[in-house]
Amino acid sequence: MMLKQTLTQLIKLCLFKAKPQDLGYSMMVFYTFIVANLIILTYSMSNQADLLIGFGLAIIFVGVLIGYTFLLLKAFKLRERFIQTMNAILGANAVMMILALVLGVILYYLMDSNIAVSFTIIFARIVMLTLFVWTLAIMIYIYKHALERNWLVAGVSAIFMLVAANLATVIILQLLTQNMPIVN
Repeated sequence: MMLKQTLTQLIKLCLFKAKPQDLGYSMMVFYTFIVANLIILTYSMSNQADLLIGFGLAIIFVGVLIGYTFLLLKAFKLRERFIQTMNAILGANAVMMILALVLGVILYYLMDSNIAVSFTIIFARIVMLTLFVWTLAIMIYIYKHALERNWLVAGVSAIFMLVAANLATVIILQLLTQNMPIVN
C-alpha cells in the first residue's frame, strides 16, 4: 500500500499536482529511490562507457544531488526537510529517466524503420529537450517548496544542481576514458 501511495504522489508531483512534502518522510523510500536512480543511471551511462564506469558515474551523479541538496537546505536552515526533499528529487528523477528511456527506445525504432529519418531525428531531439525542461521545472518546483523561496532562488538552485551533477560526471568520465586503451 505504501508503495502505491508513494508512486501516486510521485506522479502527481511530476504533474505539479502535489507538493514534495506530500511524499512524506520515509528512509525506506529514500534508499529505494537511491537504488532506483543508481540502476537507471548505470544503464543509461553505460552506453558511454562500460558497466563499471557507468555505475561509478551513477554514484557520482546521485552523490552530487544528495550532497548539494543537503548543503543547500543546511544553508537555509531547513535541514529537517532533507529526506522529503530528496525523496521528491530522486523519485521525480527516476520517473523522468524511465520516461526518457521508454521514449528513447520508441524513437530509436522509429528511426530504424526508415520513416522520414530526418523528421524523426528532429522530433526525437524536441521530445528529449521537452523532457529535460520538464525535469528542470519539476526540480525548480521541488526547491521552491523545500526552501520556501521565490521562483528565482528555486530556479537558480535547481539549475546549479543539475549542472553540477552533470559536470561532475562528464569530468570524471573524461578522466577515466582518456587513459583507456581503444579496443577494436
